[in-house]
Amino acid sequence: MNRNNLKALLIITTVISSTIFIIPQGSILQTTTAFFNIFYLPGLVVLLLLFRRRFTSFDLIFMPLLISPIVVTLLTLFFYYTLHSHYAAVKTTILIFYALSLAIAFASKAPEEDREIHLRAETLIVPVMFAALLILMYSINPLLKIRSDAWYHASVTMEILDRGIPPMEPRFADVPIHYMWIYHLFLATWKRVSGLSVFNAMAFFNVVSAFSFPYLIARLTSIYTTKRKYIALTPLFAIAGLESVSWILWPTNLVRAFFGKVRGMEEVTRQLRLIQLNNSDVIQFLHPFKTWMVNLLDKFITITAFSYSLDLFLLAFIIYSIASREGKKGTSAGILICIISVGTLLFHVVTGSVLILTLIGAGILTFLVYKFILKQPVPRFESFTSPLSALIAITICFPYIHDLTRGSSSGNSLTSFLHVGITNIITIIAPLIILYCPARDALKKIFSKDLNRLLPFSVWIISILILNIFVNLPTVNDSKLIFPMFLLLLPPIVWEIIDRIGAAGGLKKTALILWTLIIFVIPPILTVRGFTLDRLEKPIESSRANLSRGKMKLFEWINNNTDINAVIIENNINCLMPVYAHRRNFFPQPSAMNVYGYSGEKVTLYKSIINGLFSSDSLTEKTIEEMDKIDKNLYIVLWQSDLVKRPELKKRFDAMGNKFKEVYKSEVGVIYKFVKRR
Repeated sequence: MNRNNLKALLIITTVISSTIFIIPQGSILQTTTAFFNIFYLPGLVVLLLLFRRRFTSFDLIFMPLLISPIVVTLLTLFFYYTLHSHYAAVKTTILIFYALSLAIAFASKAPEEDREIHLRAETLIVPVMFAALLILMYSINPLLKIRSDAWYHASVTMEILDRGIPPMEPRFADVPIHYMWIYHLFLATWKRVSGLSVFNAMAFFNVVSAFSFPYLIARLTSIYTTKRKYIALTPLFAIAGLESVSWILWPTNLVRAFFGKVRGMEEVTRQLRLIQLNNSDVIQFLHPFKTWMVNLLDKFITITAFSYSLDLFLLAFIIYSIASREGKKGTSAGILICIISVGTLLFHVVTGSVLILTLIGAGILTFLVYKFILKQPVPRFESFTSPLSALIAITICFPYIHDLTRGSSSGNSLTSFLHVGITNIITIIAPLIILYCPARDALKKIFSKDLNRLLPFSVWIISILILNIFVNLPTVNDSKLIFPMFLLLLPPIVWEIIDRIGAAGGLKKTALILWTLIIFVIPPILTVRGFTLDRLEKPIESSRANLSRGKMKLFEWINNNTDINAVIIENNINCLMPVYAHRRNFFPQPSAMNVYGYSGEKVTLYKSIINGLFSSDSLTEKTIEEMDKIDKNLYIVLWQSDLVKRPELKKRFDAMGNKFKEVYKSEVGVIYKFVKRR
């Protein structure tokens, strides 16, 4: 891209972005201009400031989409603590990038484009198709935007918008959050500027991640080969995922028929009955015995930061590979990798930890390879700059990570994070067995004597493999270590598959194509079909999806008639209050206690109160005294579903009218306000 074109791009983007202050709120134009402000311009500015060499014009389309959420969130965080207003912080951040954009446009030379990279216009086809697929699925089945943990993510996002940062746990009355909330800070920023609903804002972020992913695979491929068929086809295989081929080994689940409580044909029949093809549980069918469910499409469809973190992992490897190929000090690439590492760790601590430890491990391995095997000068970027970038990223993020774990009851020692990950090993080996010949040839090339060309692959793969074998994470999070491993193993193996099909002829070629289609295409088809047909039949999901007008009126009453710091006590919470009533709940379900390790005097107090209010025994003076200790207005909601099961609850609170004042009543429930002692 020449200087004039770059100048025009920056000026036009800045002008379009600046109209956010004058266009009608709630219109499609607001969302469009918000996209340029939040997802595009900031990343474009940072990319042009730091990575001025070895880029392609397509990089200026896709890479800003991944860098922007990081830099926007970091600056918003900084200015929030300076200005004490989320809106003011976001506005200041936006204005700063306008100024930087215009400064680059009028004062900078055009970056040097990498003429060796063979990317063509058709490179855009797969990203557009993948993004369109997600949009279509969300449109056909809007329930996909609220399934799984989406409600919790929405509740934390609304907590930030309603009461600022750092957020408190929205399921508690007044307890610091133990969950990584930087992801939610970005969602809050995006929601505020775009005018989208919280669920549409979250889904949009997933679509952006999906749009970027195939391009990253194509860009990575273009660094190591000029073959157009590799560049065009590898992204398609990547969407299916290397792990998808393991589905062909599903019959291994039937080995349960030989041991356990249920055996023989009875167990075989039970396993066959467990197969679910018409909902999101289809992903549980698509993996063999003793392996993790590591369905890549699931991570892009489900509302979570994980898909974005995988994109950042790939982007870091791309920047690393480009800088490694240049063979220079790579200071600007190191700074960019540091920013990406910080973002990955803040948005998703598991993927971020994998990236940082991989950068350090790759640095050590590269030093050893050059020093003792190749006996050549040690490259500075791989051995020093990139590990230093990782260490700086850890230092920057440490206060945030420490704050999240402070007060946790988990009490995990370092040794508790170490084990021999048999399940991870089996999960990694399974697709390699199925793809034995291409996998064998690919690994031979990666670890061949000619280490120079594919050395980034080899040192990163070894580092991630070590993590998969020895790192143990709570709540099966060690399964997430496998995804980065498969992302790096996939391209070289796919290149071998393409070559083998291309070299074959006649019946053999037909057989190879058919086999490839069976193992790679069937899993994503079944996944897309299952998720699209999903109707959220589980009780808690159904209650969230089917909100009556009566329930919405109750939420509206709470929002309009209680103070912003009021707390809502329910017997069976499901994250609806923080989203629709904009108020925190009082005490979460037991799973939140187990997963996030909440403990301390407040938690003990809240648990005692909730047990006292809803126990089968009479309400005691002890519970009243405990409630008086809480310095927030407390409201108790008895839903009609509670009253059907336990009609005595209403009688209990009515009998103590001097302490529990009925303030709202409808066909869906009753609200009482707790009257504190003066």
